[in-house]
Amino acid sequence: MRSLRLLWRVVVLGCMAVVVALTLLLWDATGRAGWTKFHDPDRAQRDAQAAEGSLEDLFADAGIEGLPELENRFQLGLAPSGVGEHAASVLTIAGPAALVGLGSLASLAGMLRRGGRGETAGS
Repeated sequence: MRSLRLLWRVVVLGCMAVVVALTLLLWDATGRAGWTKFHDPDRAQRDAQAAEGSLEDLFADAGIEGLPELENRFQLGLAPSGVGEHAASVLTIAGPAALVGLGSLASLAGMLRRGGRGETAGS
């Protein structure tokens, strides 16, 4: 029975590692944003209209750089940017998994420490 408990804790740690690793990979693949962002179709339409005959065209020959363009696409952020769908973030996905994993690690450490002294009747 002890080996089954040990195996269960190791499986929980493995699952936690997978969830945290995949969340960080998704964060990296979507642009490493600080806050979660979504594609805004209204903004895309306004940007397309503004690109036609903008003031930047008048100064294009002067060699003056414009403001850096902010991307209008989904980016998983480190922190949530609101409620609902905006609550998805590295913190809200990987945080609970890491908390469960740390609890499993603490339980595993306690189990291994007690293993040398013999199991009690309650465990």
